[in-house]
Amino acid sequence: MLSTTKKLTVRSVLVLLTTFVSVANGYADSMRCGSKLITSGDSKAKVLLLCKEPMLKEDLSQKIVNKSNWNNLNGYSSEAVTYINIEKWTYNRGKGKFLGVVIFRDGVVDAIEVGDRA
Repeated sequence: MLSTTKKLTVRSVLVLLTTFVSVANGYADSMRCGSKLITSGDSKAKVLLLCKEPMLKEDLSQKIVNKSNWNNLNGYSSEAVTYINIEKWTYNRGKGKFLGVVIFRDGVVDAIEVGDRA
């Protein structure tokens, strides 16, 4: 049977390992901007309001072309083009802290990642 002190130590180690693994994976459910919190589903306007301008904005938009060899209307091949608007904003949260990376898909926060240390 483990003593209370050993149970607390084991629990502390497990909590630290869980935290380390989530940081090592590079993904986060939310990001703090001062005392405010942004999460998946937030708009670009809300992120700008709470976090201000990022240090870097990258346009990662994609054009997807779906080709069809047969069109039911006239028998000719057709092409459907879809654009996916993706932006990646990087925030420097201070010396020695991890960069915050916010990925928007069609103007809404799709993912929040933890970057390298600043």
